[in-house]
Amino acid sequence: MYKVDFAHARSDLQLLSKNDFTLLKSDLNRLVSDLEKLKQRIKEETYRLQSQVRLELSLEKGRIRDEHSLQELKIKEAESKIDTEMSNLRTQMEGVRWEMFRTLIRKCYVLFSIQ
Repeated sequence: MYKVDFAHARSDLQLLSKNDFTLLKSDLNRLVSDLEKLKQRIKEETYRLQSQVRLELSLEKGRIRDEHSLQELKIKEAESKIDTEMSNLRTQMEGVRWEMFRTLIRKCYVLFSIQ
């Protein structure tokens, strides 16, 4: 009777063991599947983030180029204004020199005429 009970208990344990093993194997397969899905999601998310960063960098490069062009234009305008002012000042200086020369000549003429 004990042998029968013992054999019965052994078969129950083996059955439970097989069921537990099957459940563990099933859980393991599910976890592996979930892990693969997670890996795929991470790859997709990484690719999406890289694409966004590339786009943002490209847009920022464009903005920087536009800003650089605007600054270059402002610099050229400033240089042009400086050149114009320098030309005007040279012209005025020539006019003042000419006036001083004329005044000096007149004074010399008056001074030498008196003597």
